[in-house]
Amino acid sequence: MPDAPVEVTAEYVRAVTGVTLDRGEVTLKVGESTTLLAAVTPVDAAVQNITWASSDDRVVSVANGEITALGAGIGDEFDVNKLRYHKVIIMA
Repeated sequence: MPDAPVEVTAEYVRAVTGVTLDRGEVTLKVGESTTLLAAVTPVDAAVQNITWASSDDRVVSVANGEITALGAGIGDEFDVNKLRYHKVIIMA
């Protein structure tokens, strides 16, 4: 049986190398809100969506970059050296 020609198409997918926020630190009083803007780099990365989350939903809520201070407190396990990117300070 003769070999059939095979066509191979390769597509380069650019990986995300970082996410930056428009501010490195935010200070809010309970009840205040602000919106953070995030940018994925490189701009032509295959994945551009950002997942926003709070480590404690009793202290701050976050949705699509809008953060709202709900309460004060840092919990028993807070370690400033373990912060991954930026920080939000909530004042009562």
